[in-house]
Amino acid sequence: MSINYQAVLYRKWRPKTFDDLVGQKSIVQTLVNSITNNQMAHAYLFSGPRGTGKTTAGRIFAATVNCNKDNTQCIESFFDGSALSLIELDAASNRGIDEIRNLKENIAYMVGDNAYKIYLIDEVHMLTDAAFNALLKTLEEPPEHVIFILATTEPHKVPATVHSRCQRFDFHKISIKDTVSRLSEIAQNESIDISEEALTLIARFSQGSLRDAINLLEQSSISINGDINTEDLLPMLGIDINAQCGPFLINLINNNFEKCLLAVSDMFNDGVNFKAFRDQLLDLMRALLHENNANFQNIIVDQENYDELKQLLNGRIDLLTLMMKKISSVNFYSDHYYPLPLEIAIAEICSSDIPQSGSKDKEIINKQNEFISNAKDNHQAKTTAAKTTAAKTTAAKTTAAKTTAA
Repeated sequence: MSINYQAVLYRKWRPKTFDDLVGQKSIVQTLVNSITNNQMAHAYLFSGPRGTGKTTAGRIFAATVNCNKDNTQCIESFFDGSALSLIELDAASNRGIDEIRNLKENIAYMVGDNAYKIYLIDEVHMLTDAAFNALLKTLEEPPEHVIFILATTEPHKVPATVHSRCQRFDFHKISIKDTVSRLSEIAQNESIDISEEALTLIARFSQGSLRDAINLLEQSSISINGDINTEDLLPMLGIDINAQCGPFLINLINNNFEKCLLAVSDMFNDGVNFKAFRDQLLDLMRALLHENNANFQNIIVDQENYDELKQLLNGRIDLLTLMMKKISSVNFYSDHYYPLPLEIAIAEICSSDIPQSGSKDKEIINKQNEFISNAKDNHQAKTTAAKTTAAKTTAAKTTAAKTTAA
């Protein structure tokens, strides 16, 4: 290895204790309690999106059950690959029955003086059916010194028979607040000058994956000289909200098919990442949907475009919903620079039967309000009549009773 080798930031800043694990408080608390009370399960299933800490949590768990908290050398060995009592298996490349048979042959032997032997199987859903079947018995009744930790991004592909033998923990996406807090800590320690708004944009763009966010932070620190702000990041992320999203959405609301296609053509010639464009377009529409929600944190940069969009929509939730459905269903598959899927969605939106904002909309709304008002009046009249009839009936019965008594 070169003497100048330097670990990438996400590896350098990988958490090594449960206290450092970001955004998974309930999971951390449960695992810490189980270790403290010596109530550990023999098998765990960690599921959740990429970059949320599944594999890291497995390594921290292995280090915690085998090392004293003051023994930094022992703890470090579980993260640099030198710990003999942590066996990591990548199921994506070791997915056959032969690998599981080899695991079963060696599972009874303890290596070193650690208390537990941890098997961490990543992407466990990639195992074949035969491999899963071979693993079942061992997973159900492993030796006392063995603990299995299975990690997957697709838990629905893991057989129910495996689920039932494990304690399952669902890792959720890291919130924007937690991501920004962690990025700010890293930036400060790595002497990276970056604004709070730029960190927030990175957090939103990473979509809950802290690993992706840290990679973007490192990439921005390399490609941008000096202070890093939002305007510097937008071209690097492949999207300029000011120049593209706002005007495009204005043309889409105005049903201007030709201008929308021209904008897509220009973006294609400029090498824009259309998946990134779609995601930012959806963020803009979502901000419009939440315009009255003070707690919603939007990413609006150009207030003028935003105000024009609000005026054009004029409360048209039906039109906004249609556009969000069509745009969110666009799938670019492996080619994020191919515009055809987006062009098809534009054509569907512009050819839809929902009328554009105008006098017809007001007429429809007025008719709906009139119908609701009439319904309320009718209901109130019926209620009043029913009460009057009931009162008359009660009075008649009272009079008849008095007459009979006399």
